[in-house]
Amino acid sequence: MNILKREVWSQRTTRKIVVISILVLAAFWFGIDGWYFVERNWLTPMERRAALEALATIDELQEPKNLNEYQFSEGERKAKSQIADAEQKAWTTRDQHVAIELRMYLLNTVAEPRLARPDSSNQRSMREVFRQLEPESNRASLIASLHKTLD
Repeated sequence: MNILKREVWSQRTTRKIVVISILVLAAFWFGIDGWYFVERNWLTPMERRAALEALATIDELQEPKNLNEYQFSEGERKAKSQIADAEQKAWTTRDQHVAIELRMYLLNTVAEPRLARPDSSNQRSMREVFRQLEPESNRASLIASLHKTLD
């Protein structure tokens, strides 16, 4: 009879369960929020080194007049392999974003001299399309963004 009079579930037990549940949910929330912050803002050291190498190579290609055709294509090949290396070393979203910006910067750098060569009338229309799609201000902001991120 004594067992029936004993309270099994008290108000104190309910409070303990609620407090523990809130603490677990808060820890989970802050853990997810912290993971998201790291994912968006942290550039891993391996990616930074690989991206800096690729950026230096692409910057060398900025003056195609100083390079002959062979040196330019060799520099382009080297930059592509360095960008592929940077893409493989990307862990976070920020790393992937930097790798994409590097690829865009290389494409802009390589496209300019190729479009400047007078090959055919089709090239003229391609030049116009390229200039409409990629205004100089966007290109300058891309270069500034990459240098700011990596330096």
